[in-house]
Amino acid sequence: MKSNYSREERQKIVEEYIQSGKSQTVFAPEYGIKPNTLSAWVIREILAAMAS
Repeated sequence: MKSNYSREERQKIVEEYIQSGKSQTVFAPEYGIKPNTLSAWVIREILAAMAS
């Protein structure tokens, strides 16, 4: 389990999550993170995409 992920790592995890079709509750523990953390990352990536 890793405690700090780089922006690139977070982006990759969010992309994998979206493609997985799994729920956040199932997917997040695979990376040692909480579902709420994954949710925040997803929201951050969506907002970043909207801003560009």
